[in-house]
Amino acid sequence: MNQKKIQIFISSTFTDLKLERQAAVEAILSLGHIPAGMELFSADDESQMSVIERWIDESDVYLLILGGRYGSIKKGSGKSYIQLEYEYAIKKEKPLFSLVISPKALEEKVKSEGSSVIETENPQDFKVFRENVLNNLIEYWDDNKDIKFAISKTISNFLNRKKLAGWIRRDDLALYSSQEFQQINSELSGVKSAIDRYRKNVIENNRQRFELNLLPTPQISGIWQCQEKSTILELFEYAGAIISHFVTGTHEHWLYGTWSSENSEIQTQIWRRERLAHSGFEKRLTIMFGRIFNITESLFSSEIFASDGKADLKHDFVEHLTWKRLLPSVS
Repeated sequence: MNQKKIQIFISSTFTDLKLERQAAVEAILSLGHIPAGMELFSADDESQMSVIERWIDESDVYLLILGGRYGSIKKGSGKSYIQLEYEYAIKKEKPLFSLVISPKALEEKVKSEGSSVIETENPQDFKVFRENVLNNLIEYWDDNKDIKFAISKTISNFLNRKKLAGWIRRDDLALYSSQEFQQINSELSGVKSAIDRYRKNVIENNRQRFELNLLPTPQISGIWQCQEKSTILELFEYAGAIISHFVTGTHEHWLYGTWSSENSEIQTQIWRRERLAHSGFEKRLTIMFGRIFNITESLFSSEIFASDGKADLKHDFVEHLTWKRLLPSVS
């Protein structure tokens, strides 16, 4: 039976931990699981907490990435959103773990990024919250590699828990008993309505903030064919990012792209997963970076280049491609 996919809610402050959040998303995707997070909501949105709670309810695991900041305070509560999310996950008895920045790494972060990465408005509240977090399951991190390793290790432990519902491919449903099928099918039927609720809340209540993180282009989700090569690529828009999974030769690849408002393009990263000979362990290699640009309803252009000579290509390898839409995404 194929391994089920679990949904992991990522909680953190936003502006000071953008790269760390991205590392967590990449780690979760590379393991074949589903990241979720609510950082795109404005801090003064009265409906934000109810939506966050719903997403935590629908997730299998709660992950807190804690840096040096306490974050935005919810009006009337006296607590930050990350503390409220953390306490709600505990209340709901969600499997949770926290990745906490080490004192040494925080010092280095302050030197390189300034005082904006430490809490200055509510230091005592942050201190109390941090101490509470340290009483539960935690890992310290110094850099993004630590974050990715800790996520990989911890998710493997959580997968052994039978109570995790997770998501299962429709092809695998026949392997389950009638009662299990009924339960799974009921959960699957709620997916579309949950996504619709999320989109409605984000678009209607947070339009200006959210559109900065969406692709200000025609919808790019769908199936695309390369004009220069016999390659088909399926792209998905997810939480303001572009994601794709594809296989070339014997390698399994992932593409992750985010919109750059400065360059009016999508900046992409491609990595592959390889199984090490003899040991059976897997490793992830970032093999190429690139960009997607000139997007229309029917075409887009892409440019990719090798990273440090990986992917068996020269370090100065560059390739320009044109892609034609075959099919739109299924809504």
